[in-house]
Amino acid sequence: MKKIICLFIIILIAIAPMAVFADSSDQYSAYDFLNDFITECPQRVSGSEGETLAAEYIQNKFIEMGYQTEWQEFSFTTDSGTINSQNVVARIFAQNSLGQIIIGAHYDSVNVGNGANDNGSGVAVLLDIAQKIADLSLNYDVVLVAFGAEEEGFYGSSHFVNNMSMTERQSTLLMINIDSVAVGDNLYFFGEDKATALNDSLVELANSFGYSQKAYAKPLSKDLNIIYATTDIPYYHTGYASDNLVFRIAGIPTEFVFSGTFEKYDSYTQTADVDFWNMHTANDTLLSLNSFGVKAKENMQIVSDTLFNFLTNDDFKDIIINARADMTNDIFWQTWPAYVIYGVLLLGFSIFGFLYLRKLRKLDLLTVNQKNEKKVFESASVEDIYDLK
Repeated sequence: MKKIICLFIIILIAIAPMAVFADSSDQYSAYDFLNDFITECPQRVSGSEGETLAAEYIQNKFIEMGYQTEWQEFSFTTDSGTINSQNVVARIFAQNSLGQIIIGAHYDSVNVGNGANDNGSGVAVLLDIAQKIADLSLNYDVVLVAFGAEEEGFYGSSHFVNNMSMTERQSTLLMINIDSVAVGDNLYFFGEDKATALNDSLVELANSFGYSQKAYAKPLSKDLNIIYATTDIPYYHTGYASDNLVFRIAGIPTEFVFSGTFEKYDSYTQTADVDFWNMHTANDTLLSLNSFGVKAKENMQIVSDTLFNFLTNDDFKDIIINARADMTNDIFWQTWPAYVIYGVLLLGFSIFGFLYLRKLRKLDLLTVNQKNEKKVFESASVEDIYDLK
């Protein structure tokens, strides 16, 4: 009997690591996509052979999942010459569609590192969602887009939007952009520069899965960078620092999901620990992402789980349909930077008015000849003293 018990214990010990590994893999399915993507496509600079190979990799994944795909080629010119790139598009159509939802992530990277966080993590989440919804009957037509040349200036998303008809734009209920969602202290959901039902529901849903990582709405009063007067967006900040900006300017409701922190700094950074700042550096590798720990895997999986449930749960249907009603372009003038501008202008007018009135009072004391000669009082003289007897 003792031999049997010992043998049973030995078997349990032997299979326990395998069981844990299997559970971990299933739990963090988005990370599995990331690991494979970075291994197969480590270099993806815009216009390079590596970027094209990455696009082919993504297209093949979509096809394996049963999607209709489209290869969108485009070119643009920089100081170094003409660059050719492409978007990869996959579509799933609903029988009784309420409208179209676009989910996108750019797949290109800068010329250092492997772009594991920026934006291999977004591509991995995109593929994880694609796999989950591939065989489902949804309320919406879903368009999955891997954008090229984001790092060069949103060229892929600009090409996509420019080729949308007015009917397509009007029928698009929402565009969700996933960019750099792995390495960051928190997850952030940003839609409009005000609280909206869409944004609040996504944050609440993201925090309902029981992960240790938490999601937040992007702080509305931080990270103001520059006035962005050339677009319909009143100003530019981290919430508009990716492909969602192009869709938002086109009048389409957007949600931008990214990781980072605003808690200990007045502006965006990735983490409170500077050792993990890796965006656009040689440190943006899978090894660096893994050293961030299980938090990176959790961040990615939270985004995937949130968006999957958001798409498939009828409770969010009305919120998605009404997202356009919450769009606004004048929210800047209701935020603290606007009040600073108001204050400066008011102070400036007050000082100008005071000095002008003072000048008028002096002019009233001058004679006609002095006014014509534009004389003012500089110091007292005998002529200025009157005998009041």
